[in-house]
Amino acid sequence: MKLDQMQSGPDFVKLLLLGESGAGKTVNAITFPGEKVVADFDNKISSAAKFYSKDKALLAKVDARQYGKMSIKGGAGVKPRMKSFLDDLQVYFDLQNKGQKLPFETLIIDTVSTMADSILEDYRYVSQLGIKRPNQDQNSQSDYGLLATHVKQIITGCLALDCHLVVIGHTQREKDETTGIITNQMMFPGAMSNKMGIYFEETYLAKINSSGQHVWQTKADAKSPFCKTARNLPAEIPANFAEIVKAR
Repeated sequence: MKLDQMQSGPDFVKLLLLGESGAGKTVNAITFPGEKVVADFDNKISSAAKFYSKDKALLAKVDARQYGKMSIKGGAGVKPRMKSFLDDLQVYFDLQNKGQKLPFETLIIDTVSTMADSILEDYRYVSQLGIKRPNQDQNSQSDYGLLATHVKQIITGCLALDCHLVVIGHTQREKDETTGIITNQMMFPGAMSNKMGIYFEETYLAKINSSGQHVWQTKADAKSPFCKTARNLPAEIPANFAEIVKAR
């Protein structure tokens, strides 16, 4: 594809949205446009349903797939949790490969942190059952290497879809014992916690500012070095999709 063709294409936002619990990540991700599919591993999509309870038109556009409530092992004609999720993704990938329109404009993964936990559980009890581990309920070192590869495949596949993408992740505060600086770090097992951001042009921190408003931090500072934007945005914007597309 020529660069001039890319310039005239759809302006899809691909966002890694990080933040602590209670920062409004899920609720504010729902401001993304069109029909939305939410891959809910956190079992917290009900918070968005309550927040937008009076906006029936908006709620009707959100298809919540509650993978977090599915059994890891499946059974009685029900697919295991991760197989159900991966089979659904494969439907989207097949449509994309055939040049067909996706049944949504926005895909939200909520959250990649708990999705990773589900993948590791899947290794222990379903797809990698029988692999030698310290004990049945602990993952081996090789599991974490496989996890990094697996998550990279999922994320890069979703990034290639012709839609807006919001991948939500949890953060925790960590203190550097040398400098004493407290920073926000992504909660994710293994080395991928420091690599996830390289796949996204937009990586924001969801937080509540001193005025009590939900905002997204778009540019890095000492406390949140992972923040970045490829758009001409201020360092902090209201937590709403409309604020992102004001600038390219």
